[in-house]
Amino acid sequence: MEKSSCNCDCNNNVFRLNKVSSCPVCFGSSAQPQVPNNFTTGAIWRNPATETIVVTLLNRTNTSQTVTVSVIDWQSCDQAEMPKDAFLCGESQPSLFNGIPKPLTFTIPAKKLLTVHATPQNAWQSVDPVYEVL
Repeated sequence: MEKSSCNCDCNNNVFRLNKVSSCPVCFGSSAQPQVPNNFTTGAIWRNPATETIVVTLLNRTNTSQTVTVSVIDWQSCDQAEMPKDAFLCGESQPSLFNGIPKPLTFTIPAKKLLTVHATPQNAWQSVDPVYEVL
């Protein structure tokens, strides 16, 4: 078996985390699955009427998982991070953003759902209306 870019050495116990990721996640009998450092959907063409970009993350494991969510506006050369609000199991979390928007790092408890709402700040420009979720 070819060694993957995720340093997965779990032989044949490999599954795809999602269809857009080229990096496998490994099952170990007692070890926590190794996950890649970055997942992305790639550049996403946005509708001019978009007011909020919603990202959902489900922790299906029996342990807490720390994630970082970045939503980048590729509309300009600045590649600006969008401001975000987080909701754990539907309940708003205290605002983690004061000042300049930055990636959100959050620990999702076991068997819980985190929803992140990113808010575009600039008016949509028809030249290159795309964003990326990492």
